[in-house]
This record gives sequence, C-alpha cells and structure tokens, in this order.
Amino acid sequence: MADSLYKTLEYVEVDSKKYRTLNMKHEIVDEVLHFMFQLKFNLLKKIEQTDMEKLEVDISGK
Repeated sequence: MADSLYKTLEYVEVDSKKYRTLNMKHEIVDEVLHFMFQLKFNLLKKIEQTDMEKLEVDISGK
C-alpha cells in the first residue's frame, strides 16, 4: 500500500496547479499506515490599494 501512495502522491494538484511532494516517508504504528510528505509553495497577500484624492496644482510663473 505504501508503494502505491508514493507513486500516487508524487504530484499533488491544488487549485489546478501541480506541485511535487518532498520528503515523503511512511511508518506503520499499531498496524496503521501513516504517510507524510511536504509541499512548498508561496502565497501572495493581496494588498488593497486605496484611491488617492485629486490634487489641484496652480503653477504661476513670471
């Protein structure tokens, strides 16, 4: 079963993007298979821009 999970979870799809798993390992404790892996990806924080108020400029020359 663990061998099957290694092959199946080599690539994981999240939000229609594929990521390769890292550091996969497994262990059996009390006849229960525990399968662990890591994913690395970046999250970008969306920054809300506030509109600036309009500023009038009066240029007087000589």
